[in-house]
Amino acid sequence: MRCIDGSPRLAIIHSSSHDTGFDHALDAISNLSAAAQLHRFLVARSDRDLEQSGETSSAAVANGRLDPVDLLKEIAQAGVVSRIDIVSVCTKSLDSSDQEQLANASKRLVQQLRLLAPKGAIVNDYRTFVADYGELMPSETFFDNAATANLIVIPQDRESDLTFAIPIRSADRASFGWHAAIEIATLAGLWSPVDGSPLEQFNSVNPGIDEPIVRFVRSIVRSAVSTHPSVSELIESGTALPVAHGCQAAPDPFYTASVVAEQAHPEKFRLKPLSPPPQRSQIGGWEVIKRVCEQIASDLRALPTTVRQGLKHFPNSARRAQMRRSKRERQN
Repeated sequence: MRCIDGSPRLAIIHSSSHDTGFDHALDAISNLSAAAQLHRFLVARSDRDLEQSGETSSAAVANGRLDPVDLLKEIAQAGVVSRIDIVSVCTKSLDSSDQEQLANASKRLVQQLRLLAPKGAIVNDYRTFVADYGELMPSETFFDNAATANLIVIPQDRESDLTFAIPIRSADRASFGWHAAIEIATLAGLWSPVDGSPLEQFNSVNPGIDEPIVRFVRSIVRSAVSTHPSVSELIESGTALPVAHGCQAAPDPFYTASVVAEQAHPEKFRLKPLSPPPQRSQIGGWEVIKRVCEQIASDLRALPTTVRQGLKHFPNSARRAQMRRSKRERQN
């Protein structure tokens, strides 16, 4: 995952383990990840029961899987990074006390990473509220002007700026989950074909007042997934591949075909690889004429020696021919 300028970065999506609205978004994010539409990123879930120790339950999201990881160790093993974006997300499903706990956990996590960060690395704190239609504001304790930016996702689904919008309500869990997933992926810059994120273009605002400064955000995304053709399509067969009696069709025909091919055609039955062809050089016309003339001159210089060797061997050849003729005459 890289920034707009090409430097490496990390994205951490931080939420409360009690936020059921985010759970639906995480399901949609996993589906997008399984379709290879998202970069590998980290998810950290804080819990009010772990508030005293400041611990989080963390996982790496890649290829649709959530693999548990040690967050600090995973960040340390990521190598050189120029920035870490911590996107703390909450929805209406999270009650006020848990929103406050999430805000405090975000602050502790940011402070801890800033203490551990090398010189020149930036750790950003983004607070994001996925609003419900008709209820735009979180609790008073979630947003903080000390954060890099406070964001409210507009609860509307709009095909373009010229079309009417569809209200997004948390009661429709599937629609709300996908809406939240798309907005989170866009804000955090998780889309695999894209480098950078819109968050890099946000300037930190510290107005010195108690009321938090809030930005409203909305994105429009177009994506397409191209699936591999099936084995039957590749061999131009209208039916599925045959399955032996008592067996089931392979869930991944391409993997099965590769394994079977290795076993059916082992290494000892394969021809050795052809040796690479000799390297050819290209020469010009004058170079060809020069080499031909040199060869002619060499042959002319060797001509006297060739003639002498021929004359030297000629008497022996004539004598052997005369002996063969005399032998034939005596036999007759």
